[in-house]
Amino acid sequence: MSKIIDLNGRWKLGQSDGERGRPEYALEAEIEEDRYFDAQVPGCVHLDLMKAELIEDPVSGVNSLSARWVEESIWAYRREFDLAEVPDGACAWLRFKTLDLNAKVYLNGEFVGSHQNAFIPCCFDVASKLRDGKNWITVIIESGIIEAGDKEAGSLGNQNRYAFSKRLHKSHWLRKPAYQFGWDWTARLGNVGISGDVSLEITEQKVRVDQIVPLVQVAESLTDAEITIRGHLENLTDASESITIFASVPELKVEREITLEVAPGEQVVEVKLSARDFDLWHPRGAGEQKLYGLDVSIKSDNQGLLEKVQKRIGFRHVEFFQGDHPESGKYCILKVNHRPLFLKGANWVPADMLIARIDDERYEVLIDRALEANFNFIRVWGGGLYESDRFYELCDQHGIVVWQDFAYACAKYPLNDEELFTNAKNEARFQIRRLAEHPSLAVWCGNNEMECGNWHWGYDQGTIYPDYAFFHLTLPRILQEEDPTRYYQPSSPFSPDRQSPARDDMGDQHNWTVSLEHSDYRRFRELECRMMTEGGYLGPNSLKTMRDCFPKSEEGRIMDFAWRHHDNSVDSWHNPSLPNSGFEDHTGIEIRSLGVEDYTYLGGFLHGEAMSAFIENFRRRAFDSSAACFWMYNDCWPATRSWTIVDYHLRRTPAFWAVKRSFAPVHVILSEEDDQIVVYGVNDTDETIVANLRHGKSTTSGSYILDKTISVTLEPNASTRLAIMSKPSYKESKREVGFAVLSDKDDGSLIARNRLLLPKLKELELESAQIDVKLKEGKLTFTSPVLVLGVCIDLDGETLLQDNFFDLLPNQPYSIEWEGDETPSVRYFGASEQLG
Repeated sequence: MSKIIDLNGRWKLGQSDGERGRPEYALEAEIEEDRYFDAQVPGCVHLDLMKAELIEDPVSGVNSLSARWVEESIWAYRREFDLAEVPDGACAWLRFKTLDLNAKVYLNGEFVGSHQNAFIPCCFDVASKLRDGKNWITVIIESGIIEAGDKEAGSLGNQNRYAFSKRLHKSHWLRKPAYQFGWDWTARLGNVGISGDVSLEITEQKVRVDQIVPLVQVAESLTDAEITIRGHLENLTDASESITIFASVPELKVEREITLEVAPGEQVVEVKLSARDFDLWHPRGAGEQKLYGLDVSIKSDNQGLLEKVQKRIGFRHVEFFQGDHPESGKYCILKVNHRPLFLKGANWVPADMLIARIDDERYEVLIDRALEANFNFIRVWGGGLYESDRFYELCDQHGIVVWQDFAYACAKYPLNDEELFTNAKNEARFQIRRLAEHPSLAVWCGNNEMECGNWHWGYDQGTIYPDYAFFHLTLPRILQEEDPTRYYQPSSPFSPDRQSPARDDMGDQHNWTVSLEHSDYRRFRELECRMMTEGGYLGPNSLKTMRDCFPKSEEGRIMDFAWRHHDNSVDSWHNPSLPNSGFEDHTGIEIRSLGVEDYTYLGGFLHGEAMSAFIENFRRRAFDSSAACFWMYNDCWPATRSWTIVDYHLRRTPAFWAVKRSFAPVHVILSEEDDQIVVYGVNDTDETIVANLRHGKSTTSGSYILDKTISVTLEPNASTRLAIMSKPSYKESKREVGFAVLSDKDDGSLIARNRLLLPKLKELELESAQIDVKLKEGKLTFTSPVLVLGVCIDLDGETLLQDNFFDLLPNQPYSIEWEGDETPSVRYFGASEQLG
């Protein structure tokens, strides 16, 4: 039998800067208590220092700068515990789920092992070092930068603007989330600590089970499947051991039991099940997300039950179709159960600067927000984490398809170093096995943008490509051994057939011409990409979160020091600032003349306009284009300007509403094509939709130049061209807007609506507006005799609303559901009208 001792909870923590404090004192049997303060495990040093009131929360104000000393110190964790008796001949394992990062572990003052990877657990054999009575554990740990201090950095940076910081932290040597050392969207905050569970297992069992991995392979017919259950275990004796593996899917009445001999040492055992008459797992919007319980137990003839687990599995067939395109290049379409899936979603980054603070509730709210915004897809970006089990469970339950990068991004990694190479292989094997059970996981990708670096950013300088073979040879081999059921590509973006990853007509794309080279978001409408997996536009967080960027004693002003500390570093990439000049170019307003609240509204309106242009461009092109995955969904700290639609405090940013509308399952889109405006109907459902389309052109002052209603048919899972109109001249477009309203053919209820603005916001000739708002029977109805843009009833992003930041077409009432008896006030409207 096994005994598990939980070693979470209260520990002691001491600090050393190399001169003051001696971490080795924590190895001794007795310590001076006043040299230590209380620590919580799981946790991290920053959180303990916050409780001790030695630092303030690093996400707020400029506190991250005053906390820099934390990552530059050496820390000694210590925990005492008592054992009544250690059985003779028993095995004992000290387990850490997460150590971040460079750790040396001791038991009763004796060294038991070291660990240098925050992405995988570690397990130490401590049987010979345990004592009856008092025992103590010491973990001496640092963020990684001290150990890496003597490592080479100069030739391993990425683009020139990062060369300075790479020499400071050497993060490409460190197997921990790269974003901790700063990115354009976050400041530097190197985590350090024991951020996962700690336990001691004492057992007399001689066979240790490490991981149990189910692999589900669904046949092309979609009617048959094979489930391979792999047990990764170790026989600790010098003789063979007879074990029995039992596996079953009770709901399908499928089971199998096998008995086999396990030789000494580490090995893999397998049992296979055949399944029929199952319900498929479908992505959100394409069907149900059926999950089945898989029961697995492993027993030994001599030692009884060794392991018993229940997994949740799903049956789905995934194909990455990249056949020849009739015009140029290749298609790039993810098919699930043979059904092409248009990917609606965004890139996911860690949800906090302090990883230890990310709990299940935060994951649950973030996934709820993604569902609210009509996502069916998330790309987990390579500069962050392999996310928690809860994240993937939620994606399984709700049908969100996951693209998972391995944890490498935007650098040359020295994987020609044998120790780091071995560490990286162990990491890949562990994470592949851990995530294999999740039907939501469809894609493994080697890294973020390093193929671009080799092709276009100078990573190929010199004769050695230190990491190239890892992504093109090592990882594919490991996946073939561990999980051959999933698609893999070496990098993102990536083009097949040894073509440049910058090609738009094959593979997936990160097209950053808009936002990084110019700020005219209207040019999103011109992009022809097969599978857009990155692209975005900067805008504000919610108003409440914006105010958290400033010291609490200050009101906060645009472009002051705290603003710039929380601003996206793209602000510094051009002189003058491209985000600032772009804002002025679209609005005609100098950004520094605005208060924070006014900027939140107007900058948020522009952000929403850009995201709509981005999403709708690719949706109308389905399936010549197959994705509108933007950068990025969430944030790890408050930001004055970021790419996100859900901010650090889980509030909806102003752009959230535009994304929600643009990702709606059925949507209507207007597109400028040569001298015409074309109306498209996009239908993600599997039902043919027959509807009425009212479309035409109105003036901003309220008259209708063209107003037609026709019957239209929207084909299932497709984009359908519905109508064509002539395009206004440039002069006319300043006071004309194209519109389209799709309604139910039977009851006239609204299905979708949209409009198209051709000029910049400052060029529009908008009229003064008076909005009529009526509340009746749980519905708010808004009406205006003239065109009104960006009707905002909430800037804080906390209230669940049906819609916000919406437009009013002249004399066309628009209603949203409303709880409560009080009619809300319209906070802002007219985009620039109130501010000009």
